[in-house]
Amino acid sequence: SSREACCRDKFGYTLANCEYLDICYPPPLPEPTPAPTKCESKIWFFNEKTKQCNNIEDMVGNDDDKTYDDMDECCKYNFDETDPNGSSTANYGSFKPGDVMQNGCPHGAVVDMCCEMDFDVWFYDSGADRCTNEHVGGKDYPDRDACCRDKFGYNLANCEYLDICYPPPPTPEPTPAPTKCDLRTW
Repeated sequence: SSREACCRDKFGYTLANCEYLDICYPPPLPEPTPAPTKCESKIWFFNEKTKQCNNIEDMVGNDDDKTYDDMDECCKYNFDETDPNGSSTANYGSFKPGDVMQNGCPHGAVVDMCCEMDFDVWFYDSGADRCTNEHVGGKDYPDRDACCRDKFGYNLANCEYLDICYPPPPTPEPTPAPTKCDLRTW
């Protein structure tokens, strides 16, 4: 056969060392690997110890906690200030009513491990002059502190950053300037 002749010509009489590709009979393709589990399908918990919504199944304090289909449901059930009957259902823990809300939770009351795994690499965003885990490209860093040290020195307080898993609370509207007393009519 022509394959055997080619192999003998190139590799001698040891046909076992002859690699070839038969385009008429290609080797079977390997089975595709299953898609990674999407974080949207993760179960959310309200941790009674930390008073936080999280998606970490083995976190201490999640053992007997109620589960939720998503973060919004967990936040709404545990941090919404009123139920349909008008009475308070809030489970604030160290948070106070009126704390800045993030997706229905007080800011800081969410631990989103899925987001942290999806956005575990940090970058320097030169346009905003800050470190971020948003995929902006360029040199990557293993964590926020490494980016901050490289770009802002060892005083981490000087480091501006944006963690897209835990965005900062919105800036409140400025208060109106006080009126001048000399404009009043007496």
